[in-house]
Order: sequence, then structure tokens, then C-alpha cells
Amino acid sequence: MLSNEEQRVNYVALSRAQNHLYISTPTLSAANETSLKALGLEVERLP
Repeated sequence: MLSNEEQRVNYVALSRAQNHLYISTPTLSAANETSLKALGLEVERLP
């Protein structure tokens, strides 16, 4: 679980993206992928 400071830093980083934002994660479930797409985010799986 992230500390409040880690959450704040993540929020600032995500909210300040101007044009492009790339987020990398080692795993992503199908349900989470669907949720992200429902928010209008593009999900790309790399080989």
C-alpha cells in the first residue's frame, strides 16, 4: 500500500501530463484493462 506522500507524488505526476502519458505495469488483468478502456484510455500490450 502506498503512503500518503507516494499517493500525492503519483497524483501530481499523472495530473501534470500535457500531451502523452505512458504507464507501465508488469501485469494487467482483463477486467482492469476493460475498466481503463471505459475511461477512454488506450491500452497497448507489448510483447
